[in-house]
Amino acid sequence: MDKGKLIIAKFQFCTELDESTLNEWFHASDEKLVNPESKGVRFREFLATSHMEDYFTLLDQYFLHQKAIKKSTEANRSNYNAGIKSVHEIRENNKALIEALHFLIRSDKGSLLSLIIHKGLDEEIISNAKVISLISEKLIEVLISEFEARELDIDILSPEEAEKDITIGKDLNWINSWFEKHEIIDQESHKICDQCGLNEDEEYIDMTTGKKILSKDIKTQLINDYAESHVTKREITSDFLEELIKRDYSAKGAAGRPSINAQIHAMIKALSYLRRIDRILTDLEYINDIELIEISSDDRQFFHDCLVFWELIEDKSIKSDRTTTPKKYINTLIGQMKQPIYPEFQRRMRIAKMIKLKSKISS
Repeated sequence: MDKGKLIIAKFQFCTELDESTLNEWFHASDEKLVNPESKGVRFREFLATSHMEDYFTLLDQYFLHQKAIKKSTEANRSNYNAGIKSVHEIRENNKALIEALHFLIRSDKGSLLSLIIHKGLDEEIISNAKVISLISEKLIEVLISEFEARELDIDILSPEEAEKDITIGKDLNWINSWFEKHEIIDQESHKICDQCGLNEDEEYIDMTTGKKILSKDIKTQLINDYAESHVTKREITSDFLEELIKRDYSAKGAAGRPSINAQIHAMIKALSYLRRIDRILTDLEYINDIELIEISSDDRQFFHDCLVFWELIEDKSIKSDRTTTPKKYINTLIGQMKQPIYPEFQRRMRIAKMIKLKSKISS
């Protein structure tokens, strides 16, 4: 994968923005850089000091877009999501797609008896069995096609599936690399073990931590890590769709109005992923959940300075009678972020996307 495509792929993972839009942004004109006093030049210099210069073009366009959203929001709240579809809208569309498909293909409620079609103020009730069957078949076909296009059928393995794969040695390279990485040492032979060398209820040493560990705990960790490092394409069945609904939408959202900092929260999340993604792709390649990578103090300062540069927040570094520092302010914003209504589903999707990104990079 060439450098430009790699940058776009990583930026898409971090922001969940449309690939065609990012391609357009990436190949945007550099005319704004002609004037050394321009904002573009100063932003590039700022990113260079933070080792983020590779993302200059995309971040430049991203923040111009965010500024436009903020201006539109202040003028008219109804235009908050103008332009590119928000992540919330995409998730709501996914929810509607999953629930509609589940309703149509589930068999426990019997067959469709009628369809009600609204067109303007007019309403038509269709009760002809053949017509209903034809419409529902075509509708299911279209929804399944869209479901697959959105890759909602891609899922990480369950622990049971992972254990089965490990037992038959489906991905021996990964398994052997895992044991080498953890350096599970036999206390008697002092040799690195593999899964076939583990004896039940014996103690071994994990050299990455220096701690003793039982074979059953090694196997549990191996199964969990294997599951989170491998994805599968699920058959689209009523049971699978019901499981997605339970994972994703069963919990109720918190009451009250949306946070006024929702846009800032979304930008901080995108920047935090962008700051952490190279760590997970290089130094911590065995981790597939980017949320497991700690946000550093330098990261927090970067979020603050970036948002201040684009005049999206007040500069908390200016000395006044305030006691809030830039890093404390960012910590407060992170603490205010609304937690996912469906965290487990989001975690699994996040891991699946990271595995796909790694696969795309290595191919």
